Amino acid sequence: RDSGPRGIAALRSGRGQWAGFLAGLALVFAVAAQSQSRSERRVEGSERATAEAGTAFRFARILFEEGDYYRSITEFKRAVFLDPQGPLATPARFWVGISYFKGEKYDAALKAFQEAGKADPDDQALASVFMGETSLAWGKASQAEGQLRGLTSERAVFARAWSLLAQGKGKEAGEEALKLAESPVFGRKAMSFAEKAGELKKIPVRKQGVGAILSAIFPGLGQAVSGRWGDGASALAVNGLFAWGSWESY
Repeated sequence: RDSGPRGIAALRSGRGQWAGFLAGLALVFAVAAQSQSRSERRVEGSERATAEAGTAFRFARILFEEGDYYRSITEFKRAVFLDPQGPLATPARFWVGISYFKGEKYDAALKAFQEAGKADPDDQALASVFMGETSLAWGKASQAEGQLRGLTSERAVFARAWSLLAQGKGKEAGEEALKLAESPVFGRKAMSFAEKAGELKKIPVRKQGVGAILSAIFPGLGQAVSGRWGDGASALAVNGLFAWGSWESY
């Protein structure tokens, strides 16, 4: 209504404020769109990393099944590198240790299991079991006993019984094994183990046929009776305790 200078100035001021508002709104939308685009790229990148890690993990498993343990280690490590926080990172770290174990690189296996436990505290107990079994296979029964001490899983208890037996502590080994008498998985083996462990001093060393019979009951027990504690513990860990079925279940 006011067509004078004052009215024109007010109109110009209103238009300027409206233009400023539109410019600000456009900037907000532009920033939001850019943020969404970055978020989508991060999601796509994460999904791609997880997929690539899965491919490396599957290939590593194939190599492992073929007995190519050292190449499988590389691929398992690749899976961890590609997706360090992904769903396959923790299993891949453990499989690095298992691959070293199967390749009889026990020192490297121990380090791998230790790192796996540190990376995921929820799996520290499992890592300790693997470490104990690795030390047992390495012939370091005393070290294995220390690594397994305080663990309550049935697998850990049975491994600890073997670590005691490998040190010539037949009575203590039998008592440890009897803790598993009611176990549906280890019960029968534990009862037989306890019986044989208590009779070790009564069995003539290297008596013909005895070692074969005992080894048929438990891998490595024949060697243990003959005084070859390290060989017996190794045979048990490789053929018995280190059961891949347990890992598959995990």
